[in-house]
Amino acid sequence: MVTETKDDKSRADDARAARMRILGGAAVLGAALLLAKVHTASIDRHYAPESAPGLIVNVNTADEATLGLLAEIGPERARSIVAYRNQYGPFRSFPDLEKVDGIGRQTTKALLGRIRFDG
Repeated sequence: MVTETKDDKSRADDARAARMRILGGAAVLGAALLLAKVHTASIDRHYAPESAPGLIVNVNTADEATLGLLAEIGPERARSIVAYRNQYGPFRSFPDLEKVDGIGRQTTKALLGRIRFDG
């Protein structure tokens, strides 16, 4: 006959508690990832592309001349983008880019698929 000692019971309880903490953490992480995916999907629908042919430009590394090649940007907006980026740092998303004077939702919608935010 096997008898369970107090130490064995305590270790078993500790192991169960550890498993529950791990499962709880995994559930929280899963929920966070799901919410992030839902949020990203809503942004993607919000900025649905009408077309995305031609040049793809990284707005965080491109100079004024390169940004100006995009028909939706031109030289004046390119200067504004570079000045904003130099003052506030790299852009992470379309809403960040919309903070630049002269860049609005219509412009960012037209740029979807033609610009990148890495770098």
